[in-house]
Amino acid sequence: MLMRREFDLPVGEVESDVAQGLMDAGLLEVIEPGDEVIGVAISIDPEDFDRILLLARSCGLNETMLDGEIYEIVADLAPLYRGHPVLDRFRRTPQVAPGETDDVIDLEIEELSDR
Repeated sequence: MLMRREFDLPVGEVESDVAQGLMDAGLLEVIEPGDEVIGVAISIDPEDFDRILLLARSCGLNETMLDGEIYEIVADLAPLYRGHPVLDRFRRTPQVAPGETDDVIDLEIEELSDR
């Protein structure tokens, strides 16, 4: 069974070294050319760990749109490979960013009655 995700990327990301490497590996393909935005697809066999590992290693921390899409795909596949620590970062739930203050706000709420 083949897993396929289609999404749009800015031209600059499609021309990046990471995207070009994924295209050379046959994981990423252009499906809809454009001037500013390009439609692409990532296709991967969930049973092919080597290709999943290649995809995971391509996921940087730059927080590009491509990184986000790769992260989602690998996060969906990571539970299938629980014994592989290289996929651990894709299994963790992102931590909630702390608020601007740690002060607790005490709201006094009075109960109203019709009496």
